Amino acid sequence: GACIIACLLISSFAEADAIYDNGGPDASSYGSNSSVELSLDPDWTSFDDFALDEGSNVITDIHWWGNYYVYYSEQLADGFQVHIYEDMNGAPDLDSGALYTIDGSSATRTDTGLDASGDADSPVFAYDLFIDPITLDADVSYWLAITNGFYWYWQTSENQVSSYQVVGNNFPGDIATLKDELDVREYDLAF
Repeated sequence: GACIIACLLISSFAEADAIYDNGGPDASSYGSNSSVELSLDPDWTSFDDFALDEGSNVITDIHWWGNYYVYYSEQLADGFQVHIYEDMNGAPDLDSGALYTIDGSSATRTDTGLDASGDADSPVFAYDLFIDPITLDADVSYWLAITNGFYWYWQTSENQVSSYQVVGNNFPGDIATLKDELDVREYDLAF
């Protein structure tokens, strides 16, 4: 299955290697709300953890799946933001803020042919984002947060472990004030 994929530069040629796979979309639910939009009160942000292996710790692209509360048309303009947080005692380190914040507005969107929870009005999409290389420490836990400026759900993964979600306003600006509001979710997120 597709996953978070990084293109590792090997000699002068770029070859795509999967460096982390958190599982593809299970489409059995609508997913985990991860919407940061002015008209929403409050905002929702979902987080899932990952660690990279030595020699496979350079991220050049990120791939994930999700769906919308209401999908209007191909004209819908996403406002994705991707955040990478350090780990603090098995949870995202909200006190320190995001280690990286990545503009995800150039992410491409492709209909997978799946429908969230069997709802034909809620197609599941695959998103692909290519970024400037980010090198993370190997064998260290990090937390990925992906938000959209539209009412959007991050699809749950086929892997059933756990993730976090927080509800509150002004993400990511006031996120440290919400650290006690992090709620464990009994599912992984698809990336």
